[in-house]
Amino acid sequence: MAEHITYRREDDGRWRWLYNYPEAEVELRSSKTYPSASHARQAAAELYPGVALAEVADPPAAEDELAPAKLLRQAALSLALLAIFFRVLRGAGDRGARDPATPRSRRGQHRGVSLRG
Repeated sequence: MAEHITYRREDDGRWRWLYNYPEAEVELRSSKTYPSASHARQAAAELYPGVALAEVADPPAAEDELAPAKLLRQAALSLALLAIFFRVLRGAGDRGARDPATPRSRRGQHRGVSLRG
């Protein structure tokens, strides 16, 4: 693929360009942001005359990694797994803390041995 420049809108509403030259493994992102697409396009065209320009569309809301619904699902799942983990950990701690002696209901009773004469 030949060298090309893409420009896109950032999350804050400002624009930035990206120079890409795959054969040379070069990718340069503008350090400056611009108030509009035309300003970003003009700046890129001045720096890289003759290089193809293309606007990148915003990703659909469903594919956005920071979509609120996706974050909420991940947080709920994480909390549920954490609750299960601590519940199991607490249960393992309780079992380990028990006295290995015979249970109270069987104290004083000996199997197979009669203490009565």
